Amino acid sequence: MSYVFRLTDESVEDGFRRIARRELKGALALLRPTDGVESHYETGEGQEEEEPELAASSLAEGNALEAPGATRDIVLRQSPTPEAGHAPPPNGGENPFAHAAEATPRLPTAQAIHGLRKHIKKLRGLLQLVKPTFPRFAEVNGILREHAALLAPLRDAEVRLATVQALSEDLPPGLVEALEHRLDEEVARLRADPELPKTLSAMSDTFARLRDEAKDWRLSADGWKALEPGLKATWRKGRAGLAASQEALGRDAKVFHEWRKAVKHHWYQARLLVPIWPEIMSPWVSVADRLGETLGRHQDLDILRIHLALLEEEGSFSSAEHGHYLRAINARMLSEAEAALTLGARFYADKPKALARRWKRWWGAWQARQ
Repeated sequence: MSYVFRLTDESVEDGFRRIARRELKGALALLRPTDGVESHYETGEGQEEEEPELAASSLAEGNALEAPGATRDIVLRQSPTPEAGHAPPPNGGENPFAHAAEATPRLPTAQAIHGLRKHIKKLRGLLQLVKPTFPRFAEVNGILREHAALLAPLRDAEVRLATVQALSEDLPPGLVEALEHRLDEEVARLRADPELPKTLSAMSDTFARLRDEAKDWRLSADGWKALEPGLKATWRKGRAGLAASQEALGRDAKVFHEWRKAVKHHWYQARLLVPIWPEIMSPWVSVADRLGETLGRHQDLDILRIHLALLEEEGSFSSAEHGHYLRAINARMLSEAEAALTLGARFYADKPKALARRWKRWWGAWQARQ
């Protein structure tokens, strides 16, 4: 029950503070693994533990609107470092810091970096939900956005490598191996950056401060009034992102990336509200997750495509080789974009007022159980 609003034992404001502190504690567990703080990303798989509310109405029991598609949460290979050489991939029973370089034993693995970014994104989704009623929104959200940006270069490098591996069936073997080797070196270089441990240490201090401050965070409203404005605003952005993406298909990948942000924020907000009607909300959350993951794969491919254009300019490979890469990437991107638009058109059928009105009734019925 740590990641959802509760019924009888807390106000929305109390729930907001509790969930925010939980996400910050999870981030600190990845930055300070010796502190004994629990994090659900310490499984080594980069996956969250399933929450009780979602498990109760699991997709396996036939509640899904559609079966989920392929997931983006692939296990990223631990990249070599000058000190450690080629470390074996982490297994399910190890701490995500287990394969860090010996010279920097507290340096997180790819799994931990991925988990850290997810904690930040989920906390920002929570903040978006209460944005109109949280006076410190701009300040706190700005801090989180800046720290997420500091992790982006390493995360993007890891994603580029994993995306090439996912494209291996569409490319000649020799091209895959050559590109993997180049991208592996880029990841190793970024992980060996002497500034990275300093960045993570400063990030840890900031999150510890926010965790302590969160005990005193206040909202200007409570109950459904604290949630409805943010819910409607996020949903409105999602509908606008869908419309813009329909116009941008095959032309502007950045539009799809902006749409994905709103989808992911709504996904997390819906997760928080699963208890208002688990039998309906759990499948809803699943579809939101599927849409976000589809858009995420589209974004990953675009990150790789942009980087390969730079490598070609540097003379890292020939125009013919670049053409092989580009054809495979563009075909996958079009497939992912079309799948997202098809799913998004159904998912975002309701206008913000209609969605908020229905969920408000469910909230009221849930509260009436007290």
